[in-house]
Amino acid sequence: MFHTNYDTSSDRFQNYYKDVSLRTKNKELDLLIVVNMFLTGFDATTLNTLWVDKNLKMHGLIQAFSRTNSILSSMKTFGNIVCFRNLQKRVDAAISLFGDKNAGGIVLLQKFEDYYYGFTALDGKEKPGYVDMVDELNEKFPLTEPQIIGEHSQKEFIAIVTHEKSADFL
Repeated sequence: MFHTNYDTSSDRFQNYYKDVSLRTKNKELDLLIVVNMFLTGFDATTLNTLWVDKNLKMHGLIQAFSRTNSILSSMKTFGNIVCFRNLQKRVDAAISLFGDKNAGGIVLLQKFEDYYYGFTALDGKEKPGYVDMVDELNEKFPLTEPQIIGEHSQKEFIAIVTHEKSADFL
């Protein structure tokens, strides 16, 4: 596609590295499959998702995550990390060691099953899952009804979908 030809010899590898870095910066690459080198030491502000299938740990883990989480502008205020390995203990250890104990804005998501079936949050509150939301929507707004009529019903529908149950909203 780019009519390039690189190899791993010492005289040609730097050209490859520079080419990939520049093409990533210029948004010419939508997907970058990395084995090691570009996980760290390379600023990826334009990339928004890191798919991890490697047992990263400590500073390498934080560095790789930070590259994807680099803020670009109001269009990219965070990055996504999708792990195919169970790195939760390593993430917790790395954040504990390298992170600010009082830092705000660190968001660690639950497992997919938790969002699907519901879970108990750290504050002890029950969070309904997708299955619960669909059941409630089917009960209150059956598909046999062509539309949701009335402002109160519309607000109730939105409250269910957004999990917003405050009295101020309704």
